[in-house]
Amino acid sequence: MVLKKLRPIVLLGFLCVSSCLSYTEKPYALPDKDFADALSNEDLPYSETSAIAIDGDPVGYLLTFKEVPVGSGEHHSCPPGTHYIKGPDFKNLGFITPKGQVFRYAKDNKPVEICRFTLHKNLAVFFGKPFGKVIIDDI
Repeated sequence: MVLKKLRPIVLLGFLCVSSCLSYTEKPYALPDKDFADALSNEDLPYSETSAIAIDGDPVGYLLTFKEVPVGSGEHHSCPPGTHYIKGPDFKNLGFITPKGQVFRYAKDNKPVEICRFTLHKNLAVFFGKPFGKVIIDDI
C-alpha cells in the first residue's frame, strides 16, 4: 500500500533526474568564423585576452567576454563568460560556453562538442594534453 502511494513521487524524481542528465546546452549564434578569427581584446570592449601555456609550452590564446554594462551602447554576440579558444596565430579554433561546454570548429566551420570540465581541464583536453598543467596569463 505504501509503495503504491510513493510510486508517483518516485516516477517524478526519475523524470527530473533523467531530464537533467539529458540536457545539453545548445551552441548559441556565433559571429562569422572569419570575423571571429580577427577578434582581439583591442577590437572588443569588455573582453580580455590571455595567453595559454600547457606544461610551459605556449599553445594559444583565450578571448574572454566580460559583462557589458547596461547603457554602455556596446553589445556582444555571445553571453558573458564565453571564451574563444585561439591558436598561436590568433585563428579561432573553438569556444567554451559559460556553462563549460567546449566546442571545436570542424572542417565545415560548424562547432562540435568535445568535452565539459573546468576551464583549465577543458583547455588541456582541447589541446590534446589532458594531464598537462595549464597556465593562463593576462596579456
